[in-house]
Amino acid sequence: MAGARHSGTAERNADIVCRFRAGETLQAIGDRYGVTRERVRQITIRYGAEARRVTQGRAAAARLEKIRAALAGGATARETGESLGINQANLWRIMNDAGIKPRWPTAMQRSDDTILEGIAAQVRRGMSIKKACGGSRSLMERMRVKLRQMGVESTHGKWVSPEHRRAIIEQGLAEHLPWKVIAHRISIKEGRECLIASAQMWARRRGMIAKRKSRAAKPIKAVKPAKPRLDPVVTNDIRKSCVANYGRCSASALAKTLGITRNAVTGHWFRARKAGQITGGQA
Repeated sequence: MAGARHSGTAERNADIVCRFRAGETLQAIGDRYGVTRERVRQITIRYGAEARRVTQGRAAAARLEKIRAALAGGATARETGESLGINQANLWRIMNDAGIKPRWPTAMQRSDDTILEGIAAQVRRGMSIKKACGGSRSLMERMRVKLRQMGVESTHGKWVSPEHRRAIIEQGLAEHLPWKVIAHRISIKEGRECLIASAQMWARRRGMIAKRKSRAAKPIKAVKPAKPRLDPVVTNDIRKSCVANYGRCSASALAKTLGITRNAVTGHWFRARKAGQITGGQA
């Protein structure tokens, strides 16, 4: 019984080592045999787990050589990762550990035939070369040469034939069509977007529609002259002084002359108005 048990354990351990070397994880092997992942790790170490580490080291070295060869051949880091099936985070970690400095791609190196055809199609539709190239100056200079070789000419800011545009606008104005419809017809004819404001400006410059009238300047309102304020009349009685100067000077000026607060002056005026000594608002 003991020998059979030992034989079964040995077969299990051998199978565990084979599965581990084949690439299965410790947790997967432990779940299969009903043991913990720590027990699986102990068994693999006892039965030569170093073989897997050596294999992994050789695979890593081979992968590093492929990365070096791809970068030396002119590929970018993104292209290298896509060709080898390595995500960018792991690729940059491997290159940093190995001291490899990737080559940064220029704008022209990133542009392949597909991008060139896309730029040419956008330029044909009326887009500017600068916008089609994403604002890259180096790409713009080389694109001008390439587009000239391909026979593509930029028409951005130019009217290919003003006659058809004039005919469409005249017909639209005769039919009293809105400018939105006129601009849409021009866009269909020229194969590129024509804004309403662009069509109106084009027609206005050629005298087809009246120029905009400049807005008349608003008249400046005349400033009402301030009512003259007289010097306050001061008596021995503060109440009589406040009543006598009501409408003659401001409450602030009277308070400053009498040496009291402005609220005290307005209080005297309020009580005098209640008593009928003064009438109306302050002048």
